[in-house]
Amino acid sequence: MFPLLARTKLFLAYLACALLTFAAPADHLIGGIPQTDEGVQVIERIGYLAGYSQQARNPAWVAYRLRGAPAFRTAPRPGQFLDDPSVHGEPRHRDYTHSGYDRGHLASNAVIGSYFGPAAQRETFYMTNILPQTPQLNRRGVWRQIEQLEMGMGAAFQEVWVITGAIDTDRSNRMPSGVSIPEGSFKIIVDQQPGTQALRVAAFAFPQDPQSPQLSAYAVSVDRVEQLTGLDFFPDLPASFESVERARPGTQWITAAGTERRESYALAAASKTPPRPASGGSYWISSTGKTHRSGCRYFATGNGAYAGVSGVNCKLCGGAR
Repeated sequence: MFPLLARTKLFLAYLACALLTFAAPADHLIGGIPQTDEGVQVIERIGYLAGYSQQARNPAWVAYRLRGAPAFRTAPRPGQFLDDPSVHGEPRHRDYTHSGYDRGHLASNAVIGSYFGPAAQRETFYMTNILPQTPQLNRRGVWRQIEQLEMGMGAAFQEVWVITGAIDTDRSNRMPSGVSIPEGSFKIIVDQQPGTQALRVAAFAFPQDPQSPQLSAYAVSVDRVEQLTGLDFFPDLPASFESVERARPGTQWITAAGTERRESYALAAASKTPPRPASGGSYWISSTGKTHRSGCRYFATGNGAYAGVSGVNCKLCGGAR
């Protein structure tokens, strides 16, 4: 009886992961979900996707798209980091206490909150978005610098896609709780040229003890990040993109985002959500084409519009069902 029950639970867990992967919105990714030989659970959030590794007890990658100017004021931080209700056995807030490592956001709470609103910002505090980072990396220097640039990237470049995650080649270095301590973190930023299919890429590999304050010191090719992580990025892009992946691209272009000041994007609280039309359009149609009803956590969030019923209902609220 027990083996049958165990097999049933394993099958249901596999099915849940498969459904999550199938339901992952393309909005936050360009070129498909990163591929790996290691199984990861793909978690859908308002402002990002996460590929969570049970083996490492860390996110292997987190992806998000930034489009247009940030339109929300950031909310106060919660009192502590949060358990993710969609994952069983993820690290807890206390697992990092006195470890010497920060709870490092992969999807920045300030960036996601500014682009997608307070509900999305709160989700960035789920432990499945958190990676062990030294204070030298997390609190100052290049990691903070690139997060500040991200704040202006949507406005400066119309839209960009960001993939970030762990560089973890040696899983033997772990906290007492079993959380793997990576050697560093990576960022890949992709910009599609307006009106064309041309892409430009900036990729970085940051060690836990960065020495240089210059972002260019950590610039690498996408191929190099793949070698360091075992991930295959952009599997759905044409083969011609391989030449872009192999090159060590210039990163100067991303600094243009620094000229876009975040303060100029903040709107008054009354304008945080789009105005409801005078008649009709009682549902919220997200940018992924799903129908959300009032009360759903995705209602009037992110990039979408009030409209009638679309062909796809939200699995959480039922949409128009």
